[in-house]
Amino acid sequence: MLSQQLRAHRAFQPTPTSNNVQNVSQKQKPSLLFTPGEASTYNLRTIYEIGLNGLEELINIQKSALEKQKWVQYRDTLFTEAILSKERHLLSKDENDSIDITVNELLLELGPYWLMRATHKVTEFLVRHYHVHIYNAEALIVSVLPYHETTTFVKVVCLPVNTDDSKWSFLKTLQQQHPKKKKKK
Repeated sequence: MLSQQLRAHRAFQPTPTSNNVQNVSQKQKPSLLFTPGEASTYNLRTIYEIGLNGLEELINIQKSALEKQKWVQYRDTLFTEAILSKERHLLSKDENDSIDITVNELLLELGPYWLMRATHKVTEFLVRHYHVHIYNAEALIVSVLPYHETTTFVKVVCLPVNTDDSKWSFLKTLQQQHPKKKKKK
């Protein structure tokens, strides 16, 4: 856990020796929906609203009350107003462990829905606020891996995903081949 926290800390302070594929400046934010520059123009509240909207869409497509309740549980734990004021890298180990369990479960639940924009919206918030590309990289990659032939997979892998784990190190090549492009003005 300590090594994971150190990698996360380095990710927040880009340097030439950073483990991230990209050195994202303080003005740029990793994003699934936007370019890093565009993403930086949206505050956390806006990204939260986008993510919550996506989660509500996913709740509404569930057929059974039991399935709906499972998704409502994620809304009630990960998508609350209170959570917006908490910075994950400043939380205790126990708090982070609890978040990891819930986030990992949600990421795996998102698996069948990766071709839906609603999933991208939810993931946008998870990336921005919970830094899932750093703390929950394995669950994120496993969730999207069945879509390895889609542009969605490439977009997820091209986030500054923590691929330091040797089983995912082969993705570094893909990350380097497809850097996040800035839109031309």
